Amino acid sequence: MNEMKKQISAITAMRGMGALGVIGIHVGGMYLNNPTPNLWLVALYDEASRYAVPIFFFLSAFGLFYKLDLKEKFDYIGMLRRRLKAVLLPYLTWSFFYLWHTSYWYDTPFPSDKLPETLIFGLAKYHIYFLVILIWFYLLMPLWVEIVKRLTEKWLILLLFIQIAVNYALCYSSNLYLFQTSLPEGSWLQLAIMHRLNYWVLFYFFTFLLGAYLAQRFDLFMWVLKEKYVKITIFFVVALAFQLGHYFYLINSGRTALEAIFTAHQLSPFGVLYTIASCLFFFWLFTYKLTSGRIYSTIETVGKHSYFIYLVHPLFLTIASLKFSLTGTVVTGGLSIGVYVGALICSLVFAVIFQKIAEFAPILGLLVLGKKR
Repeated sequence: MNEMKKQISAITAMRGMGALGVIGIHVGGMYLNNPTPNLWLVALYDEASRYAVPIFFFLSAFGLFYKLDLKEKFDYIGMLRRRLKAVLLPYLTWSFFYLWHTSYWYDTPFPSDKLPETLIFGLAKYHIYFLVILIWFYLLMPLWVEIVKRLTEKWLILLLFIQIAVNYALCYSSNLYLFQTSLPEGSWLQLAIMHRLNYWVLFYFFTFLLGAYLAQRFDLFMWVLKEKYVKITIFFVVALAFQLGHYFYLINSGRTALEAIFTAHQLSPFGVLYTIASCLFFFWLFTYKLTSGRIYSTIETVGKHSYFIYLVHPLFLTIASLKFSLTGTVVTGGLSIGVYVGALICSLVFAVIFQKIAEFAPILGLLVLGKKR
């Protein structure tokens, strides 16, 4: 069984795609400082890459449930010990690092008074919230186990509609915003609602459960990918078209590019469908189609170091952003592509270097990546 687990190379490549997408979204944020950005390039950065964060929840659940025998007693404490070591320690390490980094580069005081709020809601850096949500998914694992035990195809479809409805209500509701603003300024309840996108697993529960459901039916899933790849490909293309179409519709309706991407995000109805389509398409692509060659090797290499790349890449983007700000440089389309490539290469090189360092200093590996080797 262990040998078979090692052969799911698609998971590594999909992690690589996730890392590539996350960097794209964040470079897109920099590019939007350009007063006249190329709207198609913005769409590539901020819409086509919208699968990036949810796909990691899908893969995390897939890895957990692929190894899990639901007929046996679930070892919650053992799972929690292993998973929290892999996530909680790096979360704390990187949070304090980015708080120090922001304080140093922007010459501001270290936010000691805001530390509880910052750590609870994942506010140390714009990407770190992912680990907070992941921690909550792990803490709630007994719930997911019981759901997956009873999950059928019909219930899965129902949960998809529930997910879309929940996301729509919690992301686009003016009533929720009005309630939030009516609360005492700075109160914990107001903060909990204001930062809901940073820790509520409700926004991603379907993607997580989909990964778990498919992992428990791995052989059937592989058969479906192989036999239904045409439909899966069409689903992916159509979902991407609707994701981009939503963005351009908003632009044509008078929204700015920034307003459009804040509306047509991964939690929108089209965004949820695009996430599902991407998970299925990439799994098929890296299982049956793109399994060798230079492109695959590059994506696989990024995937092997995706955790470190995900955590470190904002460091290089922040340095570049500050330099552009100090010199008055406008981030053009070409420059943004250069920043993307530079951030990816620097992150990958640092990942390889750190891996070598961690071999001689295992404690660093534990603190930074949650593992000693």
